[in-house]
Amino acid sequence: DYEDHFIRIPIGGAIFAYKLAFGEVPENLEKLVEMGILDERFLKDANEYPIKSWREGDKLCVESEAPGDLKWTWSWTGGDARR
Repeated sequence: DYEDHFIRIPIGGAIFAYKLAFGEVPENLEKLVEMGILDERFLKDANEYPIKSWREGDKLCVESEAPGDLKWTWSWTGGDARR
């Protein structure tokens, strides 16, 4: 639940804003940080493990590098971040 509310929702909002402005999802989370759309804090998960990210077709995929059960993956298409 913590990841959903405090990590994934802000990332989703940043991707949504980027897509509204540029018509596509960004290449990675680092691009959002570089542009000032997302804070550098979101390059790590809630447990301070790095998050890797990449664009796959029309979606941005992220994966926590946490070990075992703490690891998670998620993807966004740039639609409304609340859904």
